Amino acid sequence: MENEKIEIRFNKIYLAILTFCGEGLLLGSGIYIIITSFFEFSEPLEDYFHFNPFIMKFVGIICIVFFGFTLKILIKKLFEKKPGLVIDNIGIIDNSTGLSARHIKWKNIIGFKKFNLLIIQFIAVIVDDEYLNEYYNKYKWYKFIAKLDHKMAGSPFQIYTSVLKCKQKILFNILQEKLKKCKNEI
Repeated sequence: MENEKIEIRFNKIYLAILTFCGEGLLLGSGIYIIITSFFEFSEPLEDYFHFNPFIMKFVGIICIVFFGFTLKILIKKLFEKKPGLVIDNIGIIDNSTGLSARHIKWKNIIGFKKFNLLIIQFIAVIVDDEYLNEYYNKYKWYKFIAKLDHKMAGSPFQIYTSVLKCKQKILFNILQEKLKKCKNEI
């Protein structure tokens, strides 16, 4: 079997918009929440919004930490030379997320499922229990987030097609065909 290799690059324009508009706005919101927690509001406003300053500071710090972390990941992806996704005869190498599955072999892949969440499109990679248990044991710190992803999408492994230079439908068909071809040869 010849080693066909398909490399799909990042959509740098989408990543730049997501980085500077989306993440910048959310990070700024966290800073705004912290700043407003130090001010007293007038009586009519207090009747509608009765917030505890401690909770506001806590929420603001959580926003800054979480969105600061994701901003760091997006900036890294923006300047990265590696492709977002590599498809070959061994499996797929996912680099589309900050916490990616890395290399998933075709023998461990059961199937794929298209999924949309608001404006984000992704393809869930459904894997067998053997690979899932191996992954959970290797990345124990990620187990909680992975289990949430598993409940939401049927798998903790997603390929974010919104950040790739390939339409979701086309990529889904390529993955389905490649899986079928590799399963027949195993």
